[in-house]
Amino acid sequence: MSTIRLLNFAQKIFAAFLIFNASGLLFTQTAQAADPKDFWFYIINDRDSQLKELLRSGMDPNRKSPNQQTPLTMAARENSWRAFDVLLASPKIDVNLPNAYNETPLMYTALLGDLPRSQALLAKGAKVNQPGWSALHYAAVKGQSKIVSLLLSKGALLNEPSPDGDTPLILAVRAGDVDTVQALVRAGADPMLSNFKAQNAIETARAEGRRSLAEALEKVVASRKTQP
Repeated sequence: MSTIRLLNFAQKIFAAFLIFNASGLLFTQTAQAADPKDFWFYIINDRDSQLKELLRSGMDPNRKSPNQQTPLTMAARENSWRAFDVLLASPKIDVNLPNAYNETPLMYTALLGDLPRSQALLAKGAKVNQPGWSALHYAAVKGQSKIVSLLLSKGALLNEPSPDGDTPLILAVRAGDVDTVQALVRAGADPMLSNFKAQNAIETARAEGRRSLAEALEKVVASRKTQP
C-alpha cells in the first residue's frame, strides 16, 4: 500500500473516530438531560423550549410527580401555559390521566375558564364525564359560562350530583353567575333537585341572598309545569 493510500486510510479512521465520539458525547448529554428533576422544574417555571428537548430525549410526558400530580395538571396549576401546550402536543400524552384527587386536565382548564385549551383537550379525546367531580362541576363552581356551554354541547351530564350532592346548577347559583345559571337552565337543568343538605337551587339562591335569582328559577319551574 502506498504512503498516500496509507495516509488516506488513516484519515478515514480518524474521521470515523471523531464521529463516533461526537455521537457518544451527544448521547451522553441527551441521557443526562432526561432528568426527572429537570422535567418538573421546566414545567413549574414554564420553560417550554427545554421541556420540548427533554421530551424529544425520551422523557415520558405522563410521568407523575412524587405527590401524584400529572404533568398537564401541574402545568395548569402553575399557569405554565407554554409548558402545557408542549405537553399537549406530545403524541404520547394521556389527556385523561388523573392526579391523586382524580382531577383531569380538562377539569383544570374548565375551572380556569380556558376555552381554547379545553377545546384542544376535547379534540384529543378528553372525557367529559367521570364519577364524582367532573369538568362541568368545576366550570360551574367558578361561573365559567362559556366552558359550561362547551361541555354541555359535548354531552356533559346536566344534573349529575357532585360528591357533596350539589348539581352544577346549585354550584352556579352559589357562584352567583347569571350567565352560567342561564346556560344550565336553557339546557334543561332541574332547579328542584336537592343536595345532601336538602337544599335545591332555589333554596340555595335564597340562602346566598340572591333573591332575584331565586325568583327567576321559581318562574322557570312554574313555566315548565304548564308545558305539555
